[in-house]
Amino acid sequence: MTVSATAFIAFETYKMIWSAGFLRRYQHLLTDPNIDQFPARFEEYQARDRRHNLSFMWIWRIMLMVTIPSALLAVGLLVYNYLLLLIRPGQDGVLL
Repeated sequence: MTVSATAFIAFETYKMIWSAGFLRRYQHLLTDPNIDQFPARFEEYQARDRRHNLSFMWIWRIMLMVTIPSALLAVGLLVYNYLLLLIRPGQDGVLL
């Protein structure tokens, strides 16, 4: 479970830092006071934002391959230990 949580938190932290940098680099497109060009600038920002979000998809797939199996294993171990303690309540901590 630690592996799953650590991988997920690391990915989200990386994504947060990268997205903040992206927004900082392209905020001029949205904050320019010339209102006449805003629709074109907003479309440019949206196109860049879509490309930026797509760049995370391959990393997200890798993170899913790490987090889901390790989380399922952790849940399986927790359920196994719980059921084992229900069946044999007198033997503390004997898992296998």
